[in-house]
Amino acid sequence: MPLLLLLVACSPVRLTDTTRLAPDPFGADPDNLATPYVVGASFQIILSTPKDPGGWTLQATDPDVLAVGEGEINRDEDGDGTVTFPVTAVGVGPVELVVHDNDGAEALRADARVAAPTRVELRSASDLELDPTAAALAVPKVLVGGTAAFRVDFFDGDTPLAGAGGLVATAGSGLVLEDKSTFPSDSDWLVVTPSDAGTLSLALATGGADAGSVSLEAVDSSSIAGITLDRDDEALAEDGEGLQVLATLEDDDGATIYGAAFTWTVGGEPLDAPGDVFTYTFDPSEATVVEVATGDLSETVTVHGRGGNVSDTSNVACAVANVGPVGAAVLLAAMGAVRRRRAAKA
Repeated sequence: MPLLLLLVACSPVRLTDTTRLAPDPFGADPDNLATPYVVGASFQIILSTPKDPGGWTLQATDPDVLAVGEGEINRDEDGDGTVTFPVTAVGVGPVELVVHDNDGAEALRADARVAAPTRVELRSASDLELDPTAAALAVPKVLVGGTAAFRVDFFDGDTPLAGAGGLVATAGSGLVLEDKSTFPSDSDWLVVTPSDAGTLSLALATGGADAGSVSLEAVDSSSIAGITLDRDDEALAEDGEGLQVLATLEDDDGATIYGAAFTWTVGGEPLDAPGDVFTYTFDPSEATVVEVATGDLSETVTVHGRGGNVSDTSNVACAVANVGPVGAAVLLAAMGAVRRRRAAKA
C-alpha cells in the first residue's frame, strides 16, 4: 500500500494526498486520490512534476468546497520536485482540482468531492494493532476507569470518506474524553474513560455537519473472565527483530473488554510503565518468562528475546516511541510491509 495515493500513475505530472498514511481497510484504488473527502478534513495535496516546480499552481474550481493554501516547494538534486499544498474540505459538493505549469498552461485536471457523513464506524486501536483491516465495533465494551482509543471512520452511505481533523465529540454523563493529540493525523480518534457502568453515548460532528452518535458499554471488573495474549510469530522472525505481545481482557462470552492497564514482569523483574503492549528484541537463544497482570488476574508466556518495554494503545505517542501499536502500523505501511500476526493466544 503506497504511503500516498496517486491520481494519474502514468502521467509525468500527478497529484497525491496524505489522507491514508495507515493501511487502508476500505481498499481504496491506489491509482486515484482518496476522494470523496469528509467535510471538515484538513490534509495535504502534493503536486509532482519532472520539471522545476517553481511557479506551478493548484486551484480548486470551488473554494467553498476545497480551500487550497499556498504551496511549499521541495526540489531534488536535479531540480525536479514537488509542491505541497495545505487543503481543507470546507463545504459539501463536487469540485475540480486544476494544475497550471509555470507558463500558466493547464497541465492536469482532476475530479474530487466533499461529503457530509451519513454514518460512522468505530475501530479499536488495539484491534488495529493486530490487523489494519480490523472489523468495526457495534457497541465496544470498555472497563470502568480504563482508557481506550477508537478510530472514527466516516461514511456517506457505503462509501468511505477520507481525511480527518474536523471531528468534534460531545460526551454524555459518565464518560470523559481524553487527549487525542498524540494519534496519527490521517484519521480521527476518540480516547475515552468511562466513570460509570452502563451504556454511554457520544454525539459526533465534523466540519459543522452532524454525524450522529455512537455508544459504548462500560463494564466493571466483575465482567472480566480472563486475560488473552496475542503474540508475534517467532517462527518467522529474524534475530534482532522487534516483536510484540498484546494483552486484552475478555468477558464470559469471549467479547473483548478494552481499556485495561496491565503490569508486566519480565524474567522476574517488573517493568515500570503500565500498558497493553510488550515489545522485545527477538533472540532465539534466550528464553524469557513474561507475566502480565491486572487486578487479581495474571497470565504468563515464554518469549525468546532480550530487553523489552511497554506501550499503550490508548497513547500512541508512547507506541510510536516504542515501535508499537498504531505507530508501527503507520511505519510499516510506509515500508510496504505486512506484519507476521499472530502466533498464539494464551
